[in-house]
Amino acid sequence: MLLTRAPYDASGRASRLASPHMRDLLPQGDEVFVDGGYIRVFQDIRGKYGSQGDYVMTRPLRGPLNGSKVDHATDAWDTIDWLVKNVHESNGKVGMICSSYEGFTVVMVLTDPHPALKMAAP
Repeated sequence: MLLTRAPYDASGRASRLASPHMRDLLPQGDEVFVDGGYIRVFQDIRGKYGSQGDYVMTRPLRGPLNGSKVDHATDAWDTIDWLVKNVHESNGKVGMICSSYEGFTVVMVLTDPHPALKMAAP
């Protein structure tokens, strides 16, 4: 599985709109992962679109700057754990590949990675 956690509306990411600006990039997009047998997963981060909770821009890791018990690492851990246990087509391995804010979420996940996370490219 290839997971992307983002504040940009996960439901919209699963569909494509016609765009003359994206046309040349689409063959290099998600199609190559799906053709390669990967399950593509998009998730809204905490507090955005379909996700519950409060959104905090660039939420710090749990600790002195974040007194809550949640951060991008804990949220991703829970998501990955759920995916490998509940998606029957899963081989038990998850990767994350992202840039921009999504890349920030990958870096945060690497501070406490789930054992099923086998690849991360921010």
